[in-house]
Amino acid sequence: MENYVEKINWEKYKKPIVIEKVTFNTAPEFYLYKKELDDVIDMLKNFDNEKDSKGEVISRNISIAGERGSGKTSFLKSLKNILSDDYYVFDIVGSEILSSNMTIIDVFLSHLDGLINIISKDNQGNCIKLSELKRLLKKAMAAIGAEKQEKEYYKNGQPENAMLQALSDRLGLEVIFADILDCLKGILEFQGQIVKDFVLIIDDLDLVKNSLVSQFLTEMQRYLDKKLIIIFAYRERQLENSLFEDRFNDNKNLIGQNIIESDELYSQIEQFLVKLVPYGNRIKLYSQDDVLKLPITKILSSLEIIGENHYIVNDNLHIVNSRSESLEFTVEEWFYKYIHRHTDLYIKPVDTREDTHQFLPRSLRELIQCFEMFDNMKPLGTIDDKDFSKNILSNLEILKRYKSFKVSIQFASNSSILDYFNEWEASKPFHKNMITYRFLNRSDKLKGYPYDLENRTDYNITFGDVLARIEAEKYQKNILNNRLENYFLYIVKLNYSIELSINFFWSYNKLKDLVKSGDSVIKSYKEKRINYFNNNGSIIQKDEQKKYFKEVITEIYKRIPELDEFLQLINCSFMPEDFNYFDYRNPERDNGEYTLDLNKQVNCTNTTFNDFVNNFINSEISAFGDIRQNIQRGFSQFVYRKLYTFNPIYFERAAKYYLSFYISCNKGDYVINSIINLVEKEEQQAPYFFKNAFQVDIFVRQNYISSTPTKPFETVLKNINGTISGKKALLNFDYDANTMRTYMFNNKNEKKEFPINYPPLYPLDDIESYSSYYEHLVGDSEKNNENSEKLYRSKFRYFYEAVNYFKSKLNVKIDTIGDRREKLVRRLKKDLVFLKGEEKQQFDIILKHINDEKTYLRADFDKLAEFYNKYLK
Repeated sequence: MENYVEKINWEKYKKPIVIEKVTFNTAPEFYLYKKELDDVIDMLKNFDNEKDSKGEVISRNISIAGERGSGKTSFLKSLKNILSDDYYVFDIVGSEILSSNMTIIDVFLSHLDGLINIISKDNQGNCIKLSELKRLLKKAMAAIGAEKQEKEYYKNGQPENAMLQALSDRLGLEVIFADILDCLKGILEFQGQIVKDFVLIIDDLDLVKNSLVSQFLTEMQRYLDKKLIIIFAYRERQLENSLFEDRFNDNKNLIGQNIIESDELYSQIEQFLVKLVPYGNRIKLYSQDDVLKLPITKILSSLEIIGENHYIVNDNLHIVNSRSESLEFTVEEWFYKYIHRHTDLYIKPVDTREDTHQFLPRSLRELIQCFEMFDNMKPLGTIDDKDFSKNILSNLEILKRYKSFKVSIQFASNSSILDYFNEWEASKPFHKNMITYRFLNRSDKLKGYPYDLENRTDYNITFGDVLARIEAEKYQKNILNNRLENYFLYIVKLNYSIELSINFFWSYNKLKDLVKSGDSVIKSYKEKRINYFNNNGSIIQKDEQKKYFKEVITEIYKRIPELDEFLQLINCSFMPEDFNYFDYRNPERDNGEYTLDLNKQVNCTNTTFNDFVNNFINSEISAFGDIRQNIQRGFSQFVYRKLYTFNPIYFERAAKYYLSFYISCNKGDYVINSIINLVEKEEQQAPYFFKNAFQVDIFVRQNYISSTPTKPFETVLKNINGTISGKKALLNFDYDANTMRTYMFNNKNEKKEFPINYPPLYPLDDIESYSSYYEHLVGDSEKNNENSEKLYRSKFRYFYEAVNYFKSKLNVKIDTIGDRREKLVRRLKKDLVFLKGEEKQQFDIILKHINDEKTYLRADFDKLAEFYNKYLK
């Protein structure tokens, strides 16, 4: 494991990184803004020769545009130091001065006065020039005073001659300023100081109120333009916005009466700015997205301006002071890879809508603070290192703090989102899913999955339901192109990923200690597990060994509560409840393909059948009974029954049960047994553990059957294995392969490229057996549908007699039905005459399908069945 001897002092890099002194014609090659610096120097060289068609000097103003934290202050301070040998550069003016109601003229005059005082002390031989300079300065101040007092000036009792002279000077103020600078230049040259020109630098104009910015630009144009070189820094678009606000307030009435439009104001502003700061005089520093694309070595090289350190990215992606060769990444690549290397979480979004970049450090200031924070993360080593889980937990806490800082800043104006995050952090695992679901569902009135789970209890909402609701949220019109809303959904997934990882590695750490110490609970678990999986009795499973196995797992949960919380948060499934594995073209899946009939006898000659049951069933509630129906709809006392279980399956009676995929890794036995094997057998790498919510975006985008295979169940399992093990060829879209890779391997692993792919989820030797069980238990899809209809039929009064003919006509035109269709409509109206509100609206839509459009949909049948089951039992 790597030991870091030297701790980098990032504090000194939070200050502006400034080039202290270089010659006018050169700048350090490694300086981040060398090109921009050279561009400014080239402008200054050309200013003396630039004249318009009339021979007049054109604008010598230079603007430096960049977002906050992009390095504007560092750039200006470096520029001041570079220019100071050839130009007279006044002290940099900051936003705090301009925000104190001092105008740019006030600031300029105060700088001149300070310079005159310095010259007066040192100058003995040029008193005439100095007296002339002071006279011009007083003249300028009197003219400024007359302008500021405006009409009040006439009421102050000034002599008539003085008022006329001040008004005359006011009109010629720009000429006075030019004379002052010429006189000042002569004095400095007399003293032996060669000055090419005067430079006034304004910093942080973006921190000044818009109204003051507008005043600054107006005065700069009226009095100082072309007299000296003015370099000012601002945030992009601020010049236009500040001037627009000022002009909009002046033209409110005209705009309100549609006499002029806002586009006309922007046109005027653009003409003003082009004259004040021509396009060629505008320097743009790196934008937020530009920073993410920069090579990180280029940024690290710029840090060498301070001191003699040489920073590189080493093999652990850590930033260290070394003369060795550095790894090459962009800032964005380094950020995601660094977090992956130190937390085993690759958190780059798979869905491009979530890829808003807002979680990344998008300015130089943010990047330095990110370096400092992440520098506290510890290298992981391999899973057989004693501090592996301890270090990864420490790193996850750092990532969690970084996330909290981002959330508190970026959602500061949205109290409801901040309240959601606070409630989520403080709640129990089962409740976290419901909190998220209800927050996303707070304003929607849509029906169907995943919108209709509000009436379920907390423990009957899976993480897959939450992710399905998140996915549905992205298609809402109000957030389709809303970056902040999509970013919020990204943070929700990140929250889950961090929480799952923290609970998992605490579980890994504690279970590892129990195994290493030879604790009796581990011995008991192994014995009970053998008894459970070696039981070859009937499917009804009355054997008490299964009960004992659940008891010992429950005891492990008590010893390791984080494991229980980890499993509760996933709640058996991270995939959407209605995901169709067997037919990617049809969003409505045939439940018959997902129904296992455990009434059928199976010849159990080995343990694979119990494996099969626990790998593909996560509920002890039968598929078609009243309990499940009422749990899903939120009716009666059955709503409090627990629909899912991550414990070993224990059936009270044989019945039909729904199968699910991807659920085996969410079972308590899988996690416990896998960790024990990892510790005891020293496996080269860990099996697949689900703790990264972004992986589900890959799973739901996979086509698990692309044709009509003879063994669909076997095909699905092989494609699931291919997806988890990162065989990209199986996927129908491009994605970053690191999403499906892990750093959980030991030092015996012989692979040379890290991170590594996961092993398959389902043992390759068992897939054929699993497929055989499925084919035997699933039976015929149509027969299952018939059984389902019999269940409904016993609860309806007239429905089945009326619609029996139409059963074969589902999803097709029914023009030939004639009077039978009319008879059906009359019977439905008679039976369901009492429907009101939203149910009445849904009923009317169904009648329209039958009556007007002569179409009868499967969805109509299901909805009518729901009404009959609810009201006409």
